[in-house]
Amino acid sequence: MLTQVRTPVLFTHHMRGIAPETGDRLGALSDEQAAQARLLMGSAGVKVGYESVPDASHTMHQSRYTQTEEDRTTVAGVRYAWRVEAADCDVVIIVAAPDPRRVPGAMDDLDAFAGRISVRA
Repeated sequence: MLTQVRTPVLFTHHMRGIAPETGDRLGALSDEQAAQARLLMGSAGVKVGYESVPDASHTMHQSRYTQTEEDRTTVAGVRYAWRVEAADCDVVIIVAAPDPRRVPGAMDDLDAFAGRISVRA
């Protein structure tokens, strides 16, 4: 399935690790599994961005689609969030577009914008 990807991908690799008591893996993917997934998607010829955010929860990016009540237009939105422990606060960015095709194309800009946000303790 991953070799059939046809659109650019931003792969955010979130919280992961090994439980010290049991040795069980924590999180969705190990580093090795993430590397293999990136290799498979890249072999399809698409751009694969990668961000390792081991301290971020798995809800860092959330995509939502809805329809307006007036004319049933599909609207796409992305919620991008993370926690800044040093400042004891959460940062949330929400973007939406009336054309769902525009949202994936804006992810590089959104990531760059998010990377410039600084929260002081």
